[in-house]
Amino acid sequence: MFEVPAVLAERASKDRGAEGGNWIRQLPDIITGAQHRWSLGLEAVLPPGKELSVLVAVTMPGSQPAVLKASYPDARPRREAAALARWAGHGAAALLGADPDRGLLLLERLAPDRSLVAEDDSRALLSAADTQQLCVPPHLEDSTPAAADLARRWLTLIPGRYRALGRPFEPRLLDAALAASRGLARAPRKPVLLHGDFHRGNVLAGSH
Repeated sequence: MFEVPAVLAERASKDRGAEGGNWIRQLPDIITGAQHRWSLGLEAVLPPGKELSVLVAVTMPGSQPAVLKASYPDARPRREAAALARWAGHGAAALLGADPDRGLLLLERLAPDRSLVAEDDSRALLSAADTQQLCVPPHLEDSTPAAADLARRWLTLIPGRYRALGRPFEPRLLDAALAASRGLARAPRKPVLLHGDFHRGNVLAGSH
């Protein structure tokens, strides 16, 4: 039986107020509905991350391992589903099913305990380079935010945060961040779809 992790309930209430609490109350029924829809066997709730989402290890018909992701039903699940469908399992977990209106994604199960976090820099960079399949042209109907638009916001946001936090590091690092943002703010001639949170901990080994 699915139980909502306490840390997720607290985060939803803090971040989304009454709407977050309402989603938490509905979440067991949402998970049960996904279980019936896709004929899933529930195995275990995985440790919560920093998102407003929960991951549940499941099995599909034929004992195929998978992961059910239930997220707060805002724009993020729809964008994530569109990106995963575009990548089609090349460099990212395969999308096995989706119901973005309910915040549901059924995903290929990767190995969460086998990431690049513990690897040395040279090995990690080589392994990360193998995910270059993620660099693909977006579909015209994609609503994924453009890096150029985000970078223009950072050019205003970063200096303000730097001052508000009491200038917590040397100015040369601030200058480097702003220079990188200015580079990103120049929209590319040929846009590509990239992972928006690409780091060592998000590069996981496949199940095969």
